[in-house]
Amino acid sequence: MGLLAGTLALHWPGRFSFGAIAISAAMDLMQGFKVVYATIEVMSNNIVAGAGRLLAGIMFTGLSSYSLKFGLNIACLTFSRSSLQPLQSATKDYSKMLLATHGIREAWFPFLLPVSAIAWSGLFRPSYQNLPQMTWHGVLAFALTKWVGAPLFVAAMCVTFSAGIFSRFTGREALGNTLAGLYALVPGTYMVQSLFSSSRTNLLESVLETAAAIGLGAWTGTILCSPTILGKSSGWVGLD
Repeated sequence: MGLLAGTLALHWPGRFSFGAIAISAAMDLMQGFKVVYATIEVMSNNIVAGAGRLLAGIMFTGLSSYSLKFGLNIACLTFSRSSLQPLQSATKDYSKMLLATHGIREAWFPFLLPVSAIAWSGLFRPSYQNLPQMTWHGVLAFALTKWVGAPLFVAAMCVTFSAGIFSRFTGREALGNTLAGLYALVPGTYMVQSLFSSSRTNLLESVLETAAAIGLGAWTGTILCSPTILGKSSGWVGLD
């Protein structure tokens, strides 16, 4: 994937973005979910299992990131014509390679977002009757972060809180809705962006901060909708 994306970006820099192609292709390979749920496990006192998942998630995400870099470097070495020399020198700053040259206008996002949410929700193989609410949670997470400007902590908290409330009133599991919502936050992509950054001084800090923000937000939303905080669902409708 790194080789293909690098080849396209080097030959047609005005049409293809290495970051857009590479990250979208590798998104399902990232271990961002493992890191997020490792944080939730640690907060739930499963420290040993959580620490193991956290370490594995960071290591495999780093491996995926450096594999993309390696493919990009191979593309630079393979196509070593003089006309590509300025582009090859520009790849030394990997953070610039992640920027899209001609991004899609945000005016199209309201039309593309529901379709995208249905697509990534289908990756979890739910039943067809669960797709609408999973799509809603995906739209909710993306809208909060990109349009409202809410922090990752708040977006993750709102997703798990909404998933928990929906589960209490319908009896369906909240995990599918949670996954569909957190997928919109693409935790693996945030870590890859940190690993691609030219600065390595705060690499681990940036990775852990992002994972902790999403994980703690998800854990907080789950706690807020628990019966201990909100009481029994039957009491809300006057059945007690």
